[in-house]
Amino acid sequence: MSSSPRLLNIEGLAKALGRSQFYVSAMKKAGYVMQYGTRTTRDHALAWLEANPGFRSSRVYRRKVAA
Repeated sequence: MSSSPRLLNIEGLAKALGRSQFYVSAMKKAGYVMQYGTRTTRDHALAWLEANPGFRSSRVYRRKVAA
């Protein structure tokens, strides 16, 4: 059996983190770069989240308030 890390797309990463695809998209917009183009590892994403403890998806995508 190979010991290489499992590569995940946005949907797979969201499942691995226990979050939504919206959350992962917000991570990308906030500066997270998928390690291998459109795929990454869970550990890479967790390291980014640890390095960015103030990350909140709600700060990336603000709700528009009707005037």
